[in-house]
Amino acid sequence: MKLPRDSITQLTREGHCTLQVPDLIYLLPGDDGSKLDLVDYPDDWFTMIKSGDEPAIGREEGFTYLSRKGYEANKAELKAAIESAVDKRQVTWEKFEKYAEKHFAGVEKAVAKKLKNLRSKVAELEKFIP
Repeated sequence: MKLPRDSITQLTREGHCTLQVPDLIYLLPGDDGSKLDLVDYPDDWFTMIKSGDEPAIGREEGFTYLSRKGYEANKAELKAAIESAVDKRQVTWEKFEKYAEKHFAGVEKAVAKKLKNLRSKVAELEKFIP
């Protein structure tokens, strides 16, 4: 996934306690984007999340978040961003780590729930196979 350099830590540098990664680039009229410093990050560092920590699959829409793998790969940068945040908003690294673990637990719970639902639908459909 191509994103501007430092986009992974953009929101944490602003003092937000979130794993969300801005993935939209707004260009002003007359700007061709040639000055953007884009980095090609591994796709498995990101996931699309709907509200409630539920992953977006198929055609569902959501927001770009760091996956657990992306979080682990960028922990040092996230910690530095939080510690140097312009607006601290009382977010400490300890609070951020707790938030991240709660987020990933919620995603895992939502995935398990969705898998259970989909497996029951598959089992129902398999009844129609001769």
